[in-house]
Amino acid sequence: MIRILAHRLQVVLFVAALTACSYDGVDFGPTIADLEDLPPLLETAELEPQASFEVDPQQVIQSFRDLVAITAGGGGTGDELRRLADLELESSLDSRISDDEATQQMGRQDALHAIGIYEGYLEKYPARDTNDMILYQLSRAYALEAETEKSFAALNRIAREYPDSQYMDEVQFRRGENLFVAREYLAAEQAYGKVVSDYPDSLFFEKALYKYGWTQFKQSRYREALASYMQLLDLNLAQNKINEIDFNPSLPRADRELLDDVLRVVSLSFSYQEEKYYISSYFKEAGERAYEPLLYLNLGELYLDKKRIIDGSDLFLAYTKQYPYSSHTPFFHQRAIQTFQQAGYSDLVLKEKIAFVNRYDVNSEYWALQEDSTQQTLTRTLVLHMTELATHFHALARASKKAKDYRVSADWYRRFLKSFPNDPGAPQINFLLAESLYDAGQYPQAIDEYQKTAYNYEPHKNSAEAGYAALIAFDALFKTTNASDILALRKKRIKSAVRFTTSYPDDSRISVVELQTAQQFYEWKDYPEAIASANRLIGNKKVDKPTRQTAWTILSDAQFSTADYAAAETSYLTLLTFLPKQDKQRKAVREQIASSIYKQGELARDAGNHLLAAQTFSRLGQVIPESPKRVVADYDAANAYIQLEDWPTSIAQLEAFRKRYPKDKKFNDGVTEKLALAYSKNGNQSKAAREILALSNLPGTPERKRDLMWRAAELYQQD
Repeated sequence: MIRILAHRLQVVLFVAALTACSYDGVDFGPTIADLEDLPPLLETAELEPQASFEVDPQQVIQSFRDLVAITAGGGGTGDELRRLADLELESSLDSRISDDEATQQMGRQDALHAIGIYEGYLEKYPARDTNDMILYQLSRAYALEAETEKSFAALNRIAREYPDSQYMDEVQFRRGENLFVAREYLAAEQAYGKVVSDYPDSLFFEKALYKYGWTQFKQSRYREALASYMQLLDLNLAQNKINEIDFNPSLPRADRELLDDVLRVVSLSFSYQEEKYYISSYFKEAGERAYEPLLYLNLGELYLDKKRIIDGSDLFLAYTKQYPYSSHTPFFHQRAIQTFQQAGYSDLVLKEKIAFVNRYDVNSEYWALQEDSTQQTLTRTLVLHMTELATHFHALARASKKAKDYRVSADWYRRFLKSFPNDPGAPQINFLLAESLYDAGQYPQAIDEYQKTAYNYEPHKNSAEAGYAALIAFDALFKTTNASDILALRKKRIKSAVRFTTSYPDDSRISVVELQTAQQFYEWKDYPEAIASANRLIGNKKVDKPTRQTAWTILSDAQFSTADYAAAETSYLTLLTFLPKQDKQRKAVREQIASSIYKQGELARDAGNHLLAAQTFSRLGQVIPESPKRVVADYDAANAYIQLEDWPTSIAQLEAFRKRYPKDKKFNDGVTEKLALAYSKNGNQSKAAREILALSNLPGTPERKRDLMWRAAELYQQD
């Protein structure tokens, strides 16, 4: 038995030494603050025993109990009693978080035992200077047992008897909490106020300041409450918990909820003032705050929640007047517009959208004073409003058909394009501008804008549509243009049409436009352009057969007109394939083929290439034998062989000519003369003489007849 007591005594002395050191360090582990605002079992989860035991805590407690028993109630100092109560209180906290019901019950017994020890200690040592610590622990124990009144009484005693207690900040805060719950707001204000005024570095300072403002609010002293909350918001701003218009995104949930409540009470305090928009005059007197936008926003939202639509939107607009150059000003203006939209106040929406653009656009003083980030954010809203305003007025104009209304919509479209020429929506806006001008009958301006839309941007959904619309606008303009200006206008239209067909070759309307273009160029005898247009049509697989036939017609005629006879021949031959055998046009086309071949022969002859000329002239009869031009071609072919001094071939050509055209009178004498020469050069003198005698029988002078007969006689002698 003696050994057991000795062992326990060693443990007690060891733990006593540890606990003595901990009291001197003023760290008593969990405080009363940990006992509030949470369910009893959960609130102790954060609390841990102060000492770090290397032995079973219950063994230590039992050792202290044995020591108290041995020393007859704690000896002369009572330290053993105090330390035993502290250990039992901490053990109670640990036991209550256990899942074991028996352990929890033991924890409750420990707390009750600790309460008894503390009360006995205070009776035995009522005048000790350190009794504030005992009362503090006793208050904790009472709170743990839900003895609220007794816990509060202990706190009041500390406040009354130990004004310099190291626990005074928490004591006053807890007193304030109890008084607040009891709705004794004036007394609670005084308790919180003690913390606020005397303990600025306390862990309870912010919460006390928060509840201090609440007590003032509850007493309808709204302006004083505002002052308290501004002090709290100043502190949160310094701690980077809030910025000008929002909370720090990383703010913990508890801090966020507290600040949400602060903003709600601040908004209510402002809303209860008789002066409309007291918030503006308040900061003129109290000094500006960086977080004013946050307060304006929350107050406005409070009005909207209470269905005070006009008050809310007017407050947002009041901010824009109070701070015309703030980076947040457009946000508040836009918030007012959204409010009007949601309420269905269309007239006010229109009015404020116009005001918004006029006030913040890229040419405004406001824009020039803002940083890039603000300008980028503002751009999105300006683009939205300018687009909506332009289309709104365009719709009105289409309904009214009034030119002035069209001018208004066009002005808005132009303003957009001037402000944001590189915006992704610029092509669409440019197209709508052109449409507005067209609807207004301003065709020249509409043409310009259609063409800009079609050709000055990267491809977009209205590119081809705009290009085609420009041509329609040209057609409309023709109806109001003086006759003297029509030709110049047609040239502009054709230029636009060419641009359309070359830019959008896959458009479904391409064949119509290209065909008109080709025909117009041919009419103007601009054959190179006509050829280019026709070739584009021919190369387009989507073009239908009738259009393709017309294109080949234009192409072949244009090639012929530019003396590209070889190409014309090929084109006419292709065109011929489009015509049925009974088609009356076939004769004309075949004749054009003959003409193309003959012209090729002429070109060769004129170039001195008599062999090619002879072959080409001869080919005409082979390709188009029925052509009236064949007689000339055959004659010219023979003549070309004579130029080559190919006498046998020329004789054959001439003899064939005579047989083919026996009744021909135009070339008969020439054939006779040329045969005479060819026979003579080829050594057929008698045949040559016979041809010369035939020539002598033709009408002529006596001298010519005599000479021919003389020449014939000479040839007969030579044979």
